[in-house]
Amino acid sequence: MHRSFFPEMESNRLNIMVAYPGASPQEMEEGVTTKLEEALKTISGIEEITSTSAENFSTIYVECYTDEDIDEMLTKVKNAVDGVNGLPIASEQPLVVKNEAGRIYGLIVERGMDGFSTPEMHGKLSLRASATGELIFDNVRVPKSNILPGRSGLGAPLSCLDSARFGIAWGALGAAMDCYDQALRYSKERTQFDVPIGSFQLIQKKLAEMITEITKAQLLTFRLGELRNDGKATSAQISMAKRNNVEIALNIAREARQIHGGMGITSEYSMMRHMANLESVLTYEGTHDIHLLITGMDVTGIPSFTRDLPK
Repeated sequence: MHRSFFPEMESNRLNIMVAYPGASPQEMEEGVTTKLEEALKTISGIEEITSTSAENFSTIYVECYTDEDIDEMLTKVKNAVDGVNGLPIASEQPLVVKNEAGRIYGLIVERGMDGFSTPEMHGKLSLRASATGELIFDNVRVPKSNILPGRSGLGAPLSCLDSARFGIAWGALGAAMDCYDQALRYSKERTQFDVPIGSFQLIQKKLAEMITEITKAQLLTFRLGELRNDGKATSAQISMAKRNNVEIALNIAREARQIHGGMGITSEYSMMRHMANLESVLTYEGTHDIHLLITGMDVTGIPSFTRDLPK
């Protein structure tokens, strides 16, 4: 479960919706609402706090009147939310574990088990909209009934990775397309020397390269989707798409930022946000370099992940 903030400002009246996708009404009532309301009431200017819950989505609405800068009030509200202890992130955590015989299984660890905690990490500069935490295990005892019965072995978690990497390939494309779309529109609107900057050769070069890379990535991922539907896609093919699409998305975000000039580093445009988020995507679900080695092993038939070290 993660938090999202949706502020609206009308005159000096600020309305803030704190959304908790994935939270059940019971989790909100028992784990969040009461504590959060108490924390928010300590902020001067808060006039009304209401909450509502639906299936898998809960929100708290904060209405306040402020003479302060909007960012200062938002910071106070965010600090209050972050300061609530026991904030539920997820009621269950799936893990991949190995038993004494060396066999790999899926295992469910439940919130509330003795020795299991998930402290939240702060200070992130990427993927800031979602809560990220550590998983700490201190002599946690998990019953055998929590072992996932369907499959065992390394193939089970790797199949999950394939699905995640396929989704990332499409998600990275979405970020690339947003950056390209903003750069294209800006190049037509921004004038320099009495003409749109989109009329300059170097700007057109950047835009042409962006849409070419996006089109190639779309075709790669679309074909991969067809193969998955037919049950023919391989892990190496999915790995190639994830690595390629994240790389071109990062490059496109950087080129789009250059087209926007100094405006590209402001929050008015999303390129810097995409760049920061894509730096995380470059690493998770298999790093950029590891995916290169997966492709290398696929084409040569020789794994380069391990070596027999000299004694």
